Amino acid sequence: MRFGYLHNSNTTFLRVKTRQPLRHFCIFYCNVKTKAVPAVNLFFKKRIQTTVQSFYRVKTRYSFITRSKKTFTLSVNDLPKISDKPQGDHLYKGPEWDSTVGKAVRLAQLEHPECVILTRVGSFWELYFEQATRIAPLLDIKLTKKKFGQEYMPFAGFPLQHLDRYLTTLVNDHGFAVAICEEFLNDNNAEKIKFKRRVTRIITPGTLIDESFLQQDKNNFLLAISLEEKTNFVGLAWIDITTGQFFMAMSELGSLFNDLARIRPSEIVLSEQFKVNKEHLIWKQLNHEKYAFAYESVKSFDATIPQSWQSDLEYKDGIEEVFSGVEIQASAALHRYISKNLIERFPKIQPPIRINPENTMIIDETALRSLEVITSFRNNSKKGSLIHAIGRTKTKSGTRALDQWLRFPTISLSKINKRLDIVEYFYQNTHLTGDIRQILQEVDDAQRTSQKISFDYCGPDDFIRLKRTFEAMRMIKTRLQEELEFMSNPSLEALVERLQSQDDLIQVITEAIDEDALIRDKEIPLKSGSINSEDESTNIAAEFSSNEDKGVKLDNKGKNKNYKKKKNEKNIIKKDDKKSADINFEEVRDLIKADNWIIKKSFSDELMSLHNQLEVLYFDMIKLRKRWQTELKSPSLELRSHPSFGFIVVANRKNNCNLELALNATRIQHFKSKKWFIVQTWTHLGGKIEEIKSKIRRTELSSFQIIRNKISNSWNVTICNTTVIDEIDIASSLAALAREQNFVRPIMNHSNIHKIVGGRHPIVESGLQMKERPFTKNDCCVGDKERVLLLTGPNMGGKSTFLRQNAIISILAQIGSFVPADYAEIGIVDRIFSRVGASDNLYEDQSTFMVEMMETANILINATPKSFVIMDEIGRGTTTLDGIAISYATLYQLHYVNRCRTLFATHFHELANMIKHFEYVAYYCTDIKEVEDGSFLYLHKVKRGINPNSAAIKAAELAGMPNSVLDIAKNILQYLRLHNKYADFDINIVQNFNILES
Repeated sequence: MRFGYLHNSNTTFLRVKTRQPLRHFCIFYCNVKTKAVPAVNLFFKKRIQTTVQSFYRVKTRYSFITRSKKTFTLSVNDLPKISDKPQGDHLYKGPEWDSTVGKAVRLAQLEHPECVILTRVGSFWELYFEQATRIAPLLDIKLTKKKFGQEYMPFAGFPLQHLDRYLTTLVNDHGFAVAICEEFLNDNNAEKIKFKRRVTRIITPGTLIDESFLQQDKNNFLLAISLEEKTNFVGLAWIDITTGQFFMAMSELGSLFNDLARIRPSEIVLSEQFKVNKEHLIWKQLNHEKYAFAYESVKSFDATIPQSWQSDLEYKDGIEEVFSGVEIQASAALHRYISKNLIERFPKIQPPIRINPENTMIIDETALRSLEVITSFRNNSKKGSLIHAIGRTKTKSGTRALDQWLRFPTISLSKINKRLDIVEYFYQNTHLTGDIRQILQEVDDAQRTSQKISFDYCGPDDFIRLKRTFEAMRMIKTRLQEELEFMSNPSLEALVERLQSQDDLIQVITEAIDEDALIRDKEIPLKSGSINSEDESTNIAAEFSSNEDKGVKLDNKGKNKNYKKKKNEKNIIKKDDKKSADINFEEVRDLIKADNWIIKKSFSDELMSLHNQLEVLYFDMIKLRKRWQTELKSPSLELRSHPSFGFIVVANRKNNCNLELALNATRIQHFKSKKWFIVQTWTHLGGKIEEIKSKIRRTELSSFQIIRNKISNSWNVTICNTTVIDEIDIASSLAALAREQNFVRPIMNHSNIHKIVGGRHPIVESGLQMKERPFTKNDCCVGDKERVLLLTGPNMGGKSTFLRQNAIISILAQIGSFVPADYAEIGIVDRIFSRVGASDNLYEDQSTFMVEMMETANILINATPKSFVIMDEIGRGTTTLDGIAISYATLYQLHYVNRCRTLFATHFHELANMIKHFEYVAYYCTDIKEVEDGSFLYLHKVKRGINPNSAAIKAAELAGMPNSVLDIAKNILQYLRLHNKYADFDINIVQNFNILES
């Protein structure tokens, strides 16, 4: 059928030609401005089906002119009805609606308008229409066109195996939500559609499950935020779907920015009201460039959580009694969002842990960044951070747990000391530590693996990894119990006692999974892959596989040479069978091994029976082949399976025997050296073999589900055990670190003392060790008698390092770690504050000085007597006099109002005279050593006193400043020192301004 078009401003002339003996023409007069899209059936001598997109109707009657010049009219009501197509104005109503794939894509776009639709078509994932135009350049894939009806529309695609690669770009790099539109075989033959397609899952940054780009050493948190407008209270609920870890907290709107820095969510769920109102105060706390955002309806943020979820969370008496209303609202939205995106699946959830500010040391965003706790300040990577410097953990979940500990250090003295007790036990027992760390290398990421299994996103390999993890856990418990009999440690004994036996799972996996077959499976390129419970057509073991030309041989020539032959293997075929005397039994065994069944046949009576039947059929097949080879004098004759022709017999073309006559065969193909035949005897036997293999596959899938369900039912026990293993991993790694770096156990108490002898900066020391350079130790004593330490000295003298290392020592102590010092006595710190380094925020129109003042204000407002504050170069972003005034006022507030432990570094040496009346201030400095030849070196040693020399010109000299510039600077500096005088500063000046002391 051919179409021709003639257009003018108002009408479209359509001419339809058919290849019928009596040619007919159909003329439509229509207004192109209308948008009705009819599907027209024309009935002539033969039925002709046309679906036209490019014409539109204007009248209620159409004129039909035939070749015989007869004209007749047809009412619109007599025409077929307009096809039922969605009427969304934002989607083009084109001929793609009459295509199976096109319609599936359009329906998915209507159902998930915020998502990129990836549609599976055969062995490709494909993008269509407007999304193909927009997304193809982002993925750097070719944009082409695909024909729908008479129109070509944008289209792009990539192979199945590259899915994770492109998901990384879409989800992680661009923050898109991606809807996976899978294809399924259609069992309804009446519909005459081979495949059906539907969205099975929506992938967003916070709802990853087992994608290869998921970071293994970092949690992937999805966070929901609920805001109570009247009070500005904020409810936070965040979950890592991959592990089931679930947390809640209540905060305030002003603290949300710092809360997000500690949680580090991959995606944030907000109410739809904030999507519209971009001027809301909440957006001042949220960074569009840093986080991916999703939105839920206001109704989703109700005050209830589904009862099924509450029972899973083990709060049968009512979750409302434990958590606040805003926390529950955030949790309800979280539940709704997860349910919507994971579609018919929901993750297993651990009981929620409430993060209470009263129970954890608060480290705000500025302190986390400047102290480089999780990421390096320079390149925002893990390398060069505190966790990188101290990380010695062996397991992935242990690394994630250490990350959590560092961002949420505890302030519970009893918990800190219990952790220190365990670290000390490992520290003292080096042989035990070595053994445990060796076993930990065999521990897989059981949290994520067991969650994958509960989702049914798993294969036999996951079972084996889990089994080995359970065995390693058992070994760890046994080894620790043996050691604890000789040297008791109550804290470690209580921890080991929490490890529960999972021997039942070890046994069922051992009895079911053939590990040798899994190893062989990776060596066979024709293997289809892991089990998919949704698609029974996915094979567990190798089938009668095929290629385009030759199919697959079913004789001894195709055996795998890597297979090891087992001696004395029992076989249901007796060797004394006279008819089988000439049969090589190794051929049968090789065929069985080539099938590579993953589930052991001994796992169930049904499997054993099926395998026995298959073995008999293989015996019959080999016997048949050998008989034909002998009778037809064709030793090269083969029996094969082909995807298009079924079961075929392949003979050498030079064979003079007439197979058609001898075997009643039908020749189907002939090649240069081979001829293909179909023989009913082999077709019948091959069909029986395939039938038995199909039954084995189905039985294996059922067995697989039995194992999966057992593992899923024991999920809570697995999670409890992995939590214990994480603590053991961290404790043993901290003990190894302490041995390696000469860390010491800190003495912890509730005082305000911070007494460090021979303290070191673990990150800086780690860097110097790589260069084989020593780190200069320093003492620090700040607390009740000397609450504020004023630190002066030259640039590059080590002041910033001294400030940071003492804050880091407090953090390490409160996660239960030994610290880099010769002696440490530390009072519990409730908050760490840091104001060091220079940065701006031009996006928010904030200069370097404004950022500095905002951070200073945060410290002065929130610091308590239990806090630890480090401040460096306050007031340097403005004039000297203004800077001195602000620095003095800051010191005054910290000393008299906040009364917290403070390390204050400055180049305003005048401050020393101005604060000499402060009762709890001590003066420390760093210095340089000058040599007679004019050279110098930094001592990096902190000592009591005041150093009025900042040695800025010497630092400029090291930086390569021209000598001419240095000479001018020296002269100007000498002149200023001679003519600038500062009078002693009297504190009464302050008091005369009625500044109250508290």
